[in-house]
Amino acid sequence: MPKDFKVKENLDLKLKQKGKFLYFILKKTKWTTLKAIEEIARKLKVHPKVFSTAGMKDKYGITEQYVSAYNLKLNDLKNLNIKDIEITPIGYSDDRIKLGQLTSNTFEITVRRLEKPLAKIQYFPNYYDDQRFGEVRPNTHLVGKRLLRRDFEGAMKTYLCKPFETETKDYIEFRNNLEKKWGDFSNIEIPKGMFFERKVINQLSKEKNWVNAFKVLPRQLLTLFVQAYQAKLFNDCLNIYIKDNYKQYTEEEYVLGKLAFPFEIKNPELQIPVIGSGLRPYSEEIDSILKEVMGKEKIRASSFKSNDFSFISSKSILRPAFTKLKNLE
Repeated sequence: MPKDFKVKENLDLKLKQKGKFLYFILKKTKWTTLKAIEEIARKLKVHPKVFSTAGMKDKYGITEQYVSAYNLKLNDLKNLNIKDIEITPIGYSDDRIKLGQLTSNTFEITVRRLEKPLAKIQYFPNYYDDQRFGEVRPNTHLVGKRLLRRDFEGAMKTYLCKPFETETKDYIEFRNNLEKKWGDFSNIEIPKGMFFERKVINQLSKEKNWVNAFKVLPRQLLTLFVQAYQAKLFNDCLNIYIKDNYKQYTEEEYVLGKLAFPFEIKNPELQIPVIGSGLRPYSEEIDSILKEVMGKEKIRASSFKSNDFSFISSKSILRPAFTKLKNLE
């Protein structure tokens, strides 16, 4: 149930009485962040690119996040009425909200059918979870992998076709039919709710250019493909590290397989590089794991840099292997 998972963003905001950007809190359920923004933009008759967020929030839960909107005023939001969406204006700023600006999240989670009492913990492995890969259709990383190989048609086919059994019947039929008639993008019946697939197919019906078709997607979604693949690689590296260094751990399933969780964290300050352009040596042990994962995936750090396609380029960063849990009640 959505009410079992509640999350609120925490940002360090400096608000003003006037500014280029209107800030508001977006409270939603049954909407992804991108589709909620798309619908708000449609209702206001503005381009979705006027909005920006610090990240994306789950579809299945009650979520609250901050949004900045360029050149919008309070009056623009007064009569906005969208089911399962609440908008609360909070002020103005001269700066847009950017990806990575989020300082933390506050969660309220209901856990049912417990077999034993919950134990308080201080740290947990800093894996990327289902949301990064798509909970209903976990294939964003596969699209990203093909983009990095410059297989743009294959990436587009992975994005539009290849249905998952977790999707609705009409979505599955659409994807299967599209794959059968691949290359002919005219007169295609697209299910309601496929906002972004519709945009892409409309573009392809005008011009069969795979790169230009990708470019009609929101920037946040477009860059997510490669970032999702980076997240998958990071998970693989951390999973290997934990299995190599901890005798006691449990394995839990997520959408891409299983991940190891140790019972106690010995080195909470450890960082692991996210594979990307500019990847630098870290330590003999971690570098060996990175090499193993990249060899298995047949990918190089240089693949994450492109002068021609900016949405492919993504730098390497150091990411904490473990995260401290604060204010657990």
